[in-house]
Amino acid sequence: MMDDTNMIVNDKICELTSSDEYINAPIDERIRLVNALFDALQKEAHIIEYSYNAGEMLYSFTYKSGLSGGVFIKDFSTPSGRIPMN
Repeated sequence: MMDDTNMIVNDKICELTSSDEYINAPIDERIRLVNALFDALQKEAHIIEYSYNAGEMLYSFTYKSGLSGGVFIKDFSTPSGRIPMN
């Protein structure tokens, strides 16, 4: 179940990943931006922990509620990079 804290995290992630700064950034800058966001979210006690898997280009994190989430760093603008939502 999503709580207010989860919604805050989701909103902040969406705000970052839809920004022109993020969209136009090279991968290493995207990593820096997401890392900075997760540092702040952890400091504000919205998330418990996070980690980055360079091979998958994926940040995984745990919401304060215990649910897991993730943010892909890779650009999925090409059809072959899209994740099915079924």
